Amino acid sequence: MAREHLSAGSVAQAYARALLEMAAAEDAAPAVYAEMQRLRGLFKAHPDLAAFLKQRDLRLEGKRQALTELLEGRVHPLVLDWLCALVGQGRGNLAANAVDACLDLAGSPAGRQVVGEAVTAFPLSDEQREALETALSDSLKRPVRLSVRVDPSVLGGVRVRVGSRVIDGTARRRLERMREHLVG
Repeated sequence: MAREHLSAGSVAQAYARALLEMAAAEDAAPAVYAEMQRLRGLFKAHPDLAAFLKQRDLRLEGKRQALTELLEGRVHPLVLDWLCALVGQGRGNLAANAVDACLDLAGSPAGRQVVGEAVTAFPLSDEQREALETALSDSLKRPVRLSVRVDPSVLGGVRVRVGSRVIDGTARRRLERMREHLVG
């Protein structure tokens, strides 16, 4: 299987989404949002911190230990765990970008908005996207903001991913289910 190339921006966004999902699940989104604002300021005020996290010649465990000593008890535990995971997976160079992505994705100080992706065969009009966001918001009991990606291979319908939930109403998936049913 060919390995897909992921841009630094998409990797930072993936880490950001993961943190925001965990924060929402633990009802800690406002606190995490505030911590992300503080971290953004910290990275801007102390470029040496970002440079330290970017260094490739330092052991990952040493970076995680330094982060823990610097931030434990000073930031929300979810934020510390998230930063340590980021660094522990060799992605410390993305820390500042991931913090920015968190703030961009959260969208509001309340931090309650959920970000998702809709994949369709054809572009959605603004009205269609808004109707889909409204239906999902009603279902999830929190505001949903969708990005829309066009992928002709879905053939028709829509596949929506919000957090860890996937709703696949694509023609491609329906055809796959029919084939599974007919084949056995």
